[in-house]
Amino acid sequence: MSDDEKQYIGGCLCGKITFQFSNPRPLVACHCRQCRQSTGHFVVASNAKLQDFHLSDADKSLKWYQSSDFAKRGFCQRCGTQLFYQLNDADHITIFAGSLKDTGDMTIQKHIFCSEKGDYYQLPDDVPQYQTVSQKNE
Repeated sequence: MSDDEKQYIGGCLCGKITFQFSNPRPLVACHCRQCRQSTGHFVVASNAKLQDFHLSDADKSLKWYQSSDFAKRGFCQRCGTQLFYQLNDADHITIFAGSLKDTGDMTIQKHIFCSEKGDYYQLPDDVPQYQTVSQKNE
């Protein structure tokens, strides 16, 4: 990470895990059943390349749960904060926006897996919605 890039800082609730990154991707809201079940609501996240991401975890509190055959979820074993989602062997990491100290000027750019969203909330009409991931011809 170069010193002139904006740094985003985040961490878990108890403070044992902290991280910083630069060059984030736009925020995406995921409404898939797995995200909703594991967090209690839908997930809003950004992602960054691993080369732009730095993790501090001196107590080794970060644990990974293999949530599917293609991805895992990172959380603090001490306080339970869910922090990350990562595809197996990916060169980037997905970072849950709720764990950031400040999202700066980042805003939600799209909603994905809208076909699995909860019945108890509505989606805004002014942000693109995709029934699955983000297929261009939906």
